[in-house]
Amino acid sequence: MLECFVELEISIRGTLGLLDKVPNVLNPNEWTVIKEFCKVLQPFKEATRAVSDEQYITASMAYKIMTLSRCTFLDPRLKHIPFSHSESTRTSVQNNVVELTSNIISLARTECALEPEPSTYFQSPAQVSEEKQFSVWNTIDKQVSQVHLAIKTSTARALVEVQRYLEEPILKRNGNLLEWWQQHKYNYPYLSILARKTLCTLRADFFKGRVDPKRSSLSIKIKKS
Repeated sequence: MLECFVELEISIRGTLGLLDKVPNVLNPNEWTVIKEFCKVLQPFKEATRAVSDEQYITASMAYKIMTLSRCTFLDPRLKHIPFSHSESTRTSVQNNVVELTSNIISLARTECALEPEPSTYFQSPAQVSEEKQFSVWNTIDKQVSQVHLAIKTSTARALVEVQRYLEEPILKRNGNLLEWWQQHKYNYPYLSILARKTLCTLRADFFKGRVDPKRSSLSIKIKKS
């Protein structure tokens, strides 16, 4: 409403000057105050419109809570950009994502390990005795196996997926983040599982028409409500 007053300032003043009985009008100082109010309220209007323009509000638009911070981090349109003001916050959120992804990897490997595998290989007593024989390579082979095990840990795998995800180009703001994850689920098999569990939508408690200047497009029933 204030914007309409400012836009129609000249017309309002001209029309009031033609009236026989002029009502109380705004003085120049009050007109200046209204213009300044419009500047102050403009960011709030833009934020409200940006949120209400979408049919569903993504939880990644809010990141003060860790759950919502994960949504922001796993949103390919945002990733770590909203946390650029605080390195500690970014590190905390990224570590949380790595930890949860690592848990998913560990669970998947545990389930695979519990599945019985049919074995058709038979070792003869001679082969068993040969394996138990002393070898100068035993120590080295043991150390190599430990190194391979460390590389294949769940945390290391989770770190690799998260780092590769961050290196991906940022998705356009109007892009569909769920479609993006569907298309990249083979590149990030475990991180995509976390994304499906984490990404969600929030309900808006205000109607888009409240910030839409074209009120004439709304039905009479909606206006009365």
